[in-house]
Amino acid sequence: MEKQLVIRRQAVVEQILDILSERIKDRTYPPNSKLPSENSLCEEFNVSRITIRRAMDILVSRGNIYRMQGVGSFVSSISQIANPIVNPILFQDLIRNQGYEPGIQFIYAQIVPLTSQLAEKLKINPDEEIVELQKVFTADGEPVIFCSNIIPKWVLKGTLFQQVLRQPSITEPIFDFLANECGEPLSFYISTLRLDEMSNCSIKLKDFSHNIPALVIDEVGYNNQEKPIMLSVHFYPGNHMKFELIRRRNIL
Repeated sequence: MEKQLVIRRQAVVEQILDILSERIKDRTYPPNSKLPSENSLCEEFNVSRITIRRAMDILVSRGNIYRMQGVGSFVSSISQIANPIVNPILFQDLIRNQGYEPGIQFIYAQIVPLTSQLAEKLKINPDEEIVELQKVFTADGEPVIFCSNIIPKWVLKGTLFQQVLRQPSITEPIFDFLANECGEPLSFYISTLRLDEMSNCSIKLKDFSHNIPALVIDEVGYNNQEKPIMLSVHFYPGNHMKFELIRRRNIL
């Protein structure tokens, strides 16, 4: 296995976490396999044991690995479930994980009125400008996710606000855009799931039947300081996409 270098510009723990997560995802570390020892990982990445231990603790908390006292750390078999709904995942990866070729169609990016409800959710002043991005993600060319993102102007620093209005495609992949271009990496979502109909979706496509049911996920995305940076509404029409959820029972 080829060794990978750690770039100091990014938080070292996050880099190691990304590398180990990718190795689990692509089955370099297969389910139920034993991970290299902490000392081996320290040597590979040239970092302290505390750094490795922190990354491993996060993998344990996510359910990606489990520890056996005095034996080592192992890849959890349930870490391979399709599209765990508890973890934010790029729609492109979500679609690809289900065996389809992902695509994206940008509907528009425009300034929209700020209602009192939106201002409350985003924790911004009533005179703050917001931009709405509407996109449709496709699987083998078929629309499967109708997505609306609302981002306040303060997140789109400098000239980004106008750039997004002119060229909405720069916002994808959205997680990379928020982290690298806006300097506001997404830390977590607070989400609400509900059933609805596509007729209530604000995104309308020609030659697409909107008289079908849909799973809808309403989300508020937060940065590391627990400040709202984005509102999202996702419509999943019909039964194209599948999610799985791990529900753990804590035994005290």
